[in-house]
Amino acid sequence: MESVRRLIAAGGRPPIGETLGFQLVDCGDGWAVFEGNPGPETYNPMNIVHGGYAATLLDSACGIATVTKLADDQSMTTLELKTSYLRAMTANTGKVRAEGKVISIGRRVAFSEARLTDEHGRLLATATSTLLIMSN
Repeated sequence: MESVRRLIAAGGRPPIGETLGFQLVDCGDGWAVFEGNPGPETYNPMNIVHGGYAATLLDSACGIATVTKLADDQSMTTLELKTSYLRAMTANTGKVRAEGKVISIGRRVAFSEARLTDEHGRLLATATSTLLIMSN
């Protein structure tokens, strides 16, 4: 949890967040929140935000929520991410928020879920994730 709090204190942007314009804004025991503002640089050929943008925010929220539950000598990686898209995004969507939480955690595997919403609370996408827990 300390490493996650240090990331927030440093501006909350992991390297992928620099590229895609999102950041970690809050976390606690078993939960994490990322926010981003998708722009035209995230568009697919149909002039809407690529689904990979939503999946990246959701994966990040699921992953960091899990990290908050790990010991200092543990790390994790995503084994599976299932994403459902409910509403398209454009540059006009504005700020989006991905909230992830741990559903269950064991010695080797964790399960988490996340929701992506716009500034008005409308649900844009959801995800469930299975994560492998590793000892460093």
